[in-house]
Amino acid sequence: MQFLLYLIVGGLSFFVDIGIFVLLRMAEMSVIPASIVSFMAATGANYVLSTVLAFQGGRFRRHIELVRFLVVVLVGLVSTTVHFLVAVSRTT
Repeated sequence: MQFLLYLIVGGLSFFVDIGIFVLLRMAEMSVIPASIVSFMAATGANYVLSTVLAFQGGRFRRHIELVRFLVVVLVGLVSTTVHFLVAVSRTT
């Protein structure tokens, strides 16, 4: 059951990310800032939904869990931003 909840949380986070990105692009925000803002919003949604729905009672203390989560998020944010920079630079 926990795995199914995790998949649902991931799917919801994906839709938050894509939805906010599309809205920001429609508002004519540049690709890179829109990507960063939507990624951060999706990450926040993912963390909240994961702690509420999928992972009640983590294995680590809350502050250690949060630090580990933020490290992974920063790696993901850097990776996403680099990919967007490469994709945008090839189209211009």
